[in-house]
Amino acid sequence: MIMITAIFITFSCAKKQDKEEMLTIPKTNYIGTELNIDGYYYRLSADNMGNTAYEIYFFYRDGTVLFGGFPLQSQLFARETQFSNGEYYNQAIMSKTNWGRFQIINESIRFERWFPSSGGPAPVYQQSGIILNDSTFHITTSTPSHGDGTPKVIDHTYHFKKFVTKPDSVNTYTN
Repeated sequence: MIMITAIFITFSCAKKQDKEEMLTIPKTNYIGTELNIDGYYYRLSADNMGNTAYEIYFFYRDGTVLFGGFPLQSQLFARETQFSNGEYYNQAIMSKTNWGRFQIINESIRFERWFPSSGGPAPVYQQSGIILNDSTFHITTSTPSHGDGTPKVIDHTYHFKKFVTKPDSVNTYTN
């Protein structure tokens, strides 16, 4: 009986892993001018301890978005150094939760990426909002790309920072 239970659990876990969520936004080149993309976008927020932190995203002409992490305000210069010297990219290419795709249609922006999971496949969430100008956008909803798809209302405004030495966008996850 124990052997049968162990086999059942093994196959159940294997099936769950097979159901890895996929990105739903098609990969398309961004040829527009609605947003500056020769740098990164950030929003100020607070970490779990109440410290000021930056949530960072890079957007690329090939339709890829790279999550630049959530460094504390005091760690921003060090993180920018990691972006410039390739150290961040070398770490980012090892995990799909750093990568996603984006799409801009008129004044609307939406992007999605995988998020870390506490077990099972990494979930995909899509953020949607409006472009306020070429250096600011406002995200108003976050929706699971799979499952019930119930949107969560959020209020995240991202601002542009010019940053010439962006990490590369080449990865195996968003092709």
